[in-house]
Amino acid sequence: MNIFIGSFGDPEAKSFGGSAAGAKVQCEIIDALRSSDKDLCALVMPEAPSWPRGDLIECPKDSSGIRFLPILNISFLKRLSFFVQVFVLVVKYRPASIFFYNSSIISCFFSLVFKFFGPRRILILQDVFSPKFNGFLSFLNPRLILSCVYIKILPFSFDLYLPITSSCVVDLRLPAQRCEVFPGATTSKRLHQCKYFGGELSNYAVYAGALEEYNGLDLLLESWPLPNESVFELHIFGVGSLENLAVRMSSINANVVYHGFKPPSVVDEYLMRSKINFCFRYSKGLDQRYFFPSKFFDLILLPGFLICNKFDAIPDDLFGYVLFVDEDMSNIRNLLLSCSDRNRNLGTLFEHVLANYTWQGFLASYCKRNFL
Repeated sequence: MNIFIGSFGDPEAKSFGGSAAGAKVQCEIIDALRSSDKDLCALVMPEAPSWPRGDLIECPKDSSGIRFLPILNISFLKRLSFFVQVFVLVVKYRPASIFFYNSSIISCFFSLVFKFFGPRRILILQDVFSPKFNGFLSFLNPRLILSCVYIKILPFSFDLYLPITSSCVVDLRLPAQRCEVFPGATTSKRLHQCKYFGGELSNYAVYAGALEEYNGLDLLLESWPLPNESVFELHIFGVGSLENLAVRMSSINANVVYHGFKPPSVVDEYLMRSKINFCFRYSKGLDQRYFFPSKFFDLILLPGFLICNKFDAIPDDLFGYVLFVDEDMSNIRNLLLSCSDRNRNLGTLFEHVLANYTWQGFLASYCKRNFL
């Protein structure tokens, strides 16, 4: 048997405070691993606001074969309380392999402990916060010090690595011979939706994601045309630090509609029928070299046009299926105009993504090459 270790919450829950995209990706990986190991044990730390904003104790829950372990929901103790329980289960089950989704200094420590019980330890590295020291006072910041220690021990903590970009391998000094870069994949649900979609598209655009500068929302809103300049409405879904900007722009521009946080099922209804969707990534508050947006693969198959900036690590073979906006979005009006009177030519995209960008296909091949 194998074990998967991750962290996410229920995106449909009213108290959801995590990443819906991260939850979707981890569920897809669990399903992919389970297709070749029906005994897979999926252990998940519930992603919820820490006490006192959230409950002091997060209760255990089983959902679709996923075990959400109980945790002491205090910010500096929750991860430790989770991994202590994982340790007990590793000792009990003695798995052949343990798949970690992302890591921390605590998961690195426990991975080194798990080494003595014999399992292969594989890290699926989807994002990394690299510490930045600015001035002497930075060296007195405990979080920065711990992040620095984490970066130092990361290359020695796992047997195999699946980083999301080649920059992770080079910059973090991961052992190249034990790394295989995989930028991400679409989900089986999205493949099914797009294969059987037969509806008409509407003249609106959708931005769905965290309302943060690294996702380019501020630039998009500042560049979005007024009703007399474009037929496209911009529908915004999500929460984040730019929420006030979204509210303000929706009050002064009738072409901007802010919905706030909505369940993924509601967002999907808009995405499937939108003429244009967006996926941006900027190095603002994070380093885009270590954070490839998973929603890129969630959006590229949709019948509407996908507009991106030229962020790092977009696969070369998918360039032809994306419209690129200038980094400052100065040409957004021209792109909207070019989309208004035509439909997207998807060509062989569906078959290409099915063959090269699914977690089930990749993990089945990866495990066969490395474990069998």
